Amino acid sequence: MAEKIAKQIEVADKIEAVSTKEVVESIIRTHLIRDVMGNMKKYASQAFKCKGCGATYRRPPISSRCDICGSELRETLTQASVEKYLATAQRLARDYNVDEYLKSRLEMAQRELDQLFPGRGRSTQTELTEFANSS
Repeated sequence: MAEKIAKQIEVADKIEAVSTKEVVESIIRTHLIRDVMGNMKKYASQAFKCKGCGATYRRPPISSRCDICGSELRETLTQASVEKYLATAQRLARDYNVDEYLKSRLEMAQRELDQLFPGRGRSTQTELTEFANSS
């Protein structure tokens, strides 16, 4: 996706009749913000799938295990899929100085993501030395 956006901006730079800033604003407005907001909505109402038998649950059981086979349930959407375009949109907004309305929408999306994923930004992966010491 980043390559497609870069190529579109490159073409806009070459064409004098087109404002690159307007092209970037259009990309952010029509694609990136909609994608981030839509993915947040889908994440909040996602289904859960059994790792063992593949059964799908709209709401997970209290035990967080499959009622059919007892295996663990997994989310159908990941945190990475929800926030994948936000960093790109923020970088474009900063580099091309888009209008304040789009900047505020991106800030609002950032705050909503921070509320949706409170531990966001902190590494959940342990260091090799920590793993070795815990064994």
